[in-house]
Amino acid sequence: MQEVRRLVTVAAQTDSDVLITGDTGTGKAHVARAIHEKSGRPGPFLCVDGASPAGLLDTELFGPKPPGATLFLRDVAALSMPLQAQLQLARKPHLTTNGHGGRHFSARLICGTSRDLPALIRQQAFDEALYQRLATFTIELAPLGSRREDIPFLLAHFLRILREQTHHPVERFSPEAEEVLMRRSWKGNVRELHDYVRTTVELCSAKVIEPMDLWLSRTVNEPGAEPWHLGYRVLRKRVLLQFEADFVARVLKASSGNVSMAARLAKIDRKHLWRLIQRTGILLERFGKTQPIDRAK
Repeated sequence: MQEVRRLVTVAAQTDSDVLITGDTGTGKAHVARAIHEKSGRPGPFLCVDGASPAGLLDTELFGPKPPGATLFLRDVAALSMPLQAQLQLARKPHLTTNGHGGRHFSARLICGTSRDLPALIRQQAFDEALYQRLATFTIELAPLGSRREDIPFLLAHFLRILREQTHHPVERFSPEAEEVLMRRSWKGNVRELHDYVRTTVELCSAKVIEPMDLWLSRTVNEPGAEPWHLGYRVLRKRVLLQFEADFVARVLKASSGNVSMAARLAKIDRKHLWRLIQRTGILLERFGKTQPIDRAK
């Protein structure tokens, strides 16, 4: 991550096109956004999916955009050969029509791909000239499984973002919980880790997340990451917490966050349901409830 940060800083100081490579879920969009934010460009950060329908993609790529924008093209390898040729002829990523009927870019281009572009060139499925222009500045993101020492830093980063978004009281993962997560393979890479942290935080009201608080279905069933050493009582509590969280989420969804209606659907006392909500850490905002509720009613 330190090397990636260094490359992000260098890229932000230039207007060069950038190619970000790495497996699906390694965080290519996050790196592209970091380059844009560090560059100080006044325009917005725009994402375009290279696998979008041709007509829509042509408009998104070559339509007018705000000056100073950065355009991140997801999966550049998915572009058709004609669009690759157009992209190669354009010198900048944001395209507008000039006075001579041609096209030019007025924003920065950052492309991402999880595919082997040199191999596609050999198969005549990717424009070599476009690749040479993009590959001038390349940032390669390794799979999360090969850099597990980064996981504690990513956990802290994701928790910081979630606290800002949800005002959740969670502060950190305990060293024991971090150890459990570092043993996972994380085949979905950074994206999977981010989604896992978000789910864990939604289902936990503790300030410090311990192994028993981790989202069970994505930890115990992972080969090589089974925390059976935690013992029968701890794992039994986790299974019960998972059941309660699933059950409470279902009745709250069915009632659009109305606790009284959810209690009737669950056939339990309203106060009991509140205790379950507090114990599982579920946020009513997920189910359309935005106003505070008087728990004493």
